[in-house]
Amino acid sequence: MQLALGTVQFGLDYGIGNLSGQVDSTQTQTILSQAWDHKIHLLDTAHAYGNAEVRIGNYCQHHPDQGFKIVTKLSSHCVDELLQQFFISLNRLQKKCIYAILLHSIEDLRKKNAQSLWEKLVDLKTDGLILKIGASVYHPHEVDFLLENFDIDIIQIPLNVLDHRGIDQLGKLQQRNIEIHVRSVFLQGLLLMPILHAISKQPQSGRAIEIFHHICNQHQITPLQACLSFIQQQAAINHVVIGAQSSVQLDEIIRCWQWNKNLSAIDFSACSQTDLSIIDPSRWHR
Repeated sequence: MQLALGTVQFGLDYGIGNLSGQVDSTQTQTILSQAWDHKIHLLDTAHAYGNAEVRIGNYCQHHPDQGFKIVTKLSSHCVDELLQQFFISLNRLQKKCIYAILLHSIEDLRKKNAQSLWEKLVDLKTDGLILKIGASVYHPHEVDFLLENFDIDIIQIPLNVLDHRGIDQLGKLQQRNIEIHVRSVFLQGLLLMPILHAISKQPQSGRAIEIFHHICNQHQITPLQACLSFIQQQAAINHVVIGAQSSVQLDEIIRCWQWNKNLSAIDFSACSQTDLSIIDPSRWHR
C-alpha cells in the first residue's frame, strides 16, 4: 500500500475544509517535488480539475528525471468526446502515454453506446497510450456492475472512518487482480477539523463526528493518525489518494503515515455510517 497524490487542489478551490483556495503555482511545484522525494510517485488528476493537468505537465517537463505515474479521469457522452478529452489531457500533461484512465462516472457505461466507449479505451491501451483502464465509483453496487460487465484493470472507491461501504468489495477486487485506489480518506477535510467546527459545517454529522473524536481521544491519537490508520488496516488497497494544500500539510501526512506503521490495529466499527447525507459530500448542504 502506497500513498498517491491527489491534485484537484492544484486546479480548483476544493474541499469543505479548504480555507486557502486553489494552491498557487509555486506551492504546487514544491508539493510535487516533495512528493517525489518521499516516494509518492503516482498522481491522481482529471480533465475536469481546472488547470491541474497543465501544472502537472509543466512540472514534469522541467523534471524529466521524475517519472510520475499519472492517472486521469474523463467523463464522456460519446466516443468522439472521449477521444477529444483524452488527447487534450495528454497534451496538457505533455506526455506520450500515461499510466491509467478512469471514467469519472460509471453512468457513461450504462448508456447505449457503452460498449463502443469501452472498446475505444481498450484500443488506447492496445496502442500503448495508456497502461490501465477503469472507473471511479461512488457506491458499492457500482463495483458489482463493473465486475459483471467490464474487464477493468483499476478502480477508485471512497473509503474512510465514517464510510465503510467499500470494505466488503476489497476482497473480490483483489481476487480479480484489480488495482485498488481509495479516495476521500479525510472526507474533504471534515474529519480533520476541530470537532465544533466540523459539526457547525455539517450538523447532521454531529453524532458521528463525536464518536470519531472519542475514539481518537481514547487511543491518544490525532484525527489525521486515525484516518490514515483506518485505511492502513485494509491490506488489499494499492494506493491511497491524499491531497495537500501546502508542503507543511503533506509533510504532516507523510510523517503520520510512517508513524502509523507501528500503531496497533484500532476498532473503528462504531464510526461506520450508512446515512448518505453524512458520508456522501455530493449530498451535503453547503
